[in-house]
Amino acid sequence: MPIALSIERRGPIKGAQFPLQVALRDDATVGKLKDGISERVAILPVERQRITTSENRALGNDDKRLEDLGVKSGDKLFVKDLGPQISLTLLLCMLHFLKRELETIFVHRFSHATMPLFNIFKNSTHYWILSGVLIAVGVYSPFHGEEALLGLWRKSPTFLATCVIVWVLAEFGNLQTHIILMRLRPPGTRVRNIPRGGLFEMVSCPNYFYEVLSWVAVTVMTMSFAALLFTLVSAAQMTVWAIKKHKAYRSEFQGTYPKRKIMYPFVF
Repeated sequence: MPIALSIERRGPIKGAQFPLQVALRDDATVGKLKDGISERVAILPVERQRITTSENRALGNDDKRLEDLGVKSGDKLFVKDLGPQISLTLLLCMLHFLKRELETIFVHRFSHATMPLFNIFKNSTHYWILSGVLIAVGVYSPFHGEEALLGLWRKSPTFLATCVIVWVLAEFGNLQTHIILMRLRPPGTRVRNIPRGGLFEMVSCPNYFYEVLSWVAVTVMTMSFAALLFTLVSAAQMTVWAIKKHKAYRSEFQGTYPKRKIMYPFVF
């Protein structure tokens, strides 16, 4: 038989009269309850809701059935507006590009003061179209929202935590590599020495490897074709750059340059 629930609010929520009366099937989940609340309160999507019992016990797992959590017909529950939310994927991508900007200002030391004019259009297409537009549509869209992932393994906290940990390690590895390169070159000079330390002991261009790894983490986390395409294009371009840098290292340092892979540890 249906479950009839009375929903009160904790804190201010505009746009609806409380208490709400919500009727659900007897096998309804917390996620279905949130859907019912969202239908009645337009400004309260499921991502902004925190559902609690009268004892202030949170019903946090959207996949759990209400009856398994001890909720019975006639019970009074409470909803709190958590405020505007930002998706995990969007947060990771924005942090990635913020890091890139800060590194450009404070870390990178460039060999040349200028760049070819064509590179402006090539780089802009890569970042504005493949990243800015394609990933925005394919990754930041509601397809990857909490409601869309209900019941899927991609919503597993363990899965998400694993992807985030890989992303964080890749970002820190990339930063470490850039700092090593910065310290090799005194300010205002073009002096270049053999980089050592970190993943440089295994490959010539660990910064590119870490960059690819961070986007692999985003791709796996979202299972998005847009993210996959961006990752593949980026990896292809960085592999070309890595081959050139590896050859330049070997040509410049010849017999003193240690035996290393080019970009991917143990592989290439």
